[in-house]
Amino acid sequence: HPEFAPMLTWVIRTAYTETKSMQRRILDMIETAVAQYPEAKDMISCGVIRGAEEVQDIELANKWSKDYLNTSGGITSFEPVGGNLVSAGGLVSLSSYDDNQNSILYHAAALTERGGSICTAPGTSAHVMLKLPKKAHIGGIVLIANGNALSARGYLHIEFSSDGKNWKHLVDLSREESGQKTVRIKLKQNAPTAQYVRISDNAISGEAQLNLNAILVYDNKKTD
Repeated sequence: HPEFAPMLTWVIRTAYTETKSMQRRILDMIETAVAQYPEAKDMISCGVIRGAEEVQDIELANKWSKDYLNTSGGITSFEPVGGNLVSAGGLVSLSSYDDNQNSILYHAAALTERGGSICTAPGTSAHVMLKLPKKAHIGGIVLIANGNALSARGYLHIEFSSDGKNWKHLVDLSREESGQKTVRIKLKQNAPTAQYVRISDNAISGEAQLNLNAILVYDNKKTD
C-alpha cells in the first residue's frame, strides 16, 4: 500500500519517544515482517530509512540501507582537498521526497557520501543535511553533481552546526560554481568545529533543485 512507508516512518519516530527496550521490540517486529514478506522489503526499508533520518540515528540508517549502497564506483573522479575524510558513515537527510519514496532508496547510498537528486515546491528552498559520525574541524568540502550541474537554477549556500538546530554561514557558491559538476571548497583558516553540514539551493525562478551525488567533508589536518 502506498501509505505504508510513511506510516512506518511515523512508527519509527514514535518508537524513539519510548524506552530503549520498546524501541528494540518494535525494530524486531519490523525485521520479522521483512522475513515473512520479502516482497515488501523495499517499501519497509523506505519507511525505516526515512524514520532513521528523522530521529538522526546513523547506526539504524546504515543497517537498513546497506543492501542499497552502490559500491560500483559511481562517483566521478575528483581531487580531494586534503585532510582526513570525516563524512564516511554519516547520515544524509533530504528536505523532500518523491510521492512513491523512491528517492529514499536511491539516496541511501548517501550514507557513504551520496545525496541523490531532490527538488521542492516553487518558492521554497531545497536542502541536503549531512550529520557527521562525530564532530570535526571542517577544512574542506567536495560536492559532486548527479548529472552535469549541482544546481541549474540557483545559488548554493553552505552552513554548519554543532547540534543540527542552530546554523552558521560557511560559504556561498556563485551561480557559475553552482552550475559545475564538481566543486572543491578549501577553508584556509578558522576551520569551524561542527557535526552537521547543510547545503541549500535558493532557486532564482521555478523549483529549487539539488543534483548532489556526493558530499565529502574533510578535516583540516595535514596529510602526507
